[in-house]
Amino acid sequence: MGILDETFADIVSSRDIIGLKVVSLNLTAPFSMVSLSDGSVGSSANYFIQDPRGNDVSALPQLEKRLMEITARDPILFETIIRKDSANLIFLSLKVSLLSALSQSLLDSEYLGRKNISLDVSEASLNLPFAGIRQGDIVTAIGFGDNIAKMLRDDIKGLWICDNFIHDLKVFREKSAAIEQENPSFFRKIRFSDGSRNESILSESDVAVITASALCNRTMDSLLYYASRCRSVLVEGPSGSILPLALFRRNVSSVITILKDESIDGSLSPEDGGKKIIMSRMDIDG
Repeated sequence: MGILDETFADIVSSRDIIGLKVVSLNLTAPFSMVSLSDGSVGSSANYFIQDPRGNDVSALPQLEKRLMEITARDPILFETIIRKDSANLIFLSLKVSLLSALSQSLLDSEYLGRKNISLDVSEASLNLPFAGIRQGDIVTAIGFGDNIAKMLRDDIKGLWICDNFIHDLKVFREKSAAIEQENPSFFRKIRFSDGSRNESILSESDVAVITASALCNRTMDSLLYYASRCRSVLVEGPSGSILPLALFRRNVSSVITILKDESIDGSLSPEDGGKKIIMSRMDIDG
């Protein structure tokens, strides 16, 4: 069973979902969004929009309408979306958003504490996983995101940045120039990959920082398998706002994400509208 299906199984064994219904959804933004009848909100990276090459984006409003009609007989789109193992990026994004909405009531200290998981919202705690990077470490970042700045350590052996969006040369050059300007000596330790070598790179890494958006393009399961030998594995990003039990069963040390509420939108920075949290396994030492 994959991470997403396992997460749904964890949710239904932990809370009652009978009577819930999808009341709104948005598939046309860079982050898809779902609202449920209990007020819960979920969102996740929408690669169908973020990388629309060859995708018929104009068909999405009609798809939204059709899905909302389906909720009359399939209230949380379980039969239509959740139970399906679809490779379609728009359905994957919607599936993660649904799981995110269903997870929100379980992302609290009391429930997670019973599962040996800590939850913290302090700024200091959010930096702890990066503070755990040690001298001589090889660090791999899956996703060329803003968290790279937290890994600019002169004492590490090297940093791999792996992102299949590296083909977007304009964005790649802008981000690379910013890193080089901030820390020229460290920049020489960075190596880049388009993602085609993830298995070999992660298998030789000490620390892995994986974008939570990997949940939305069918790569998270394999990435965590490749990273199983890493001392520390961090999953970070708004798309990671799901019940994390399945992630922690796969050697993840911490998840940095946000609690979702009605203040978030479908922009590229949805964390601006939610409370940032870190969930960590309490059986991890260093």
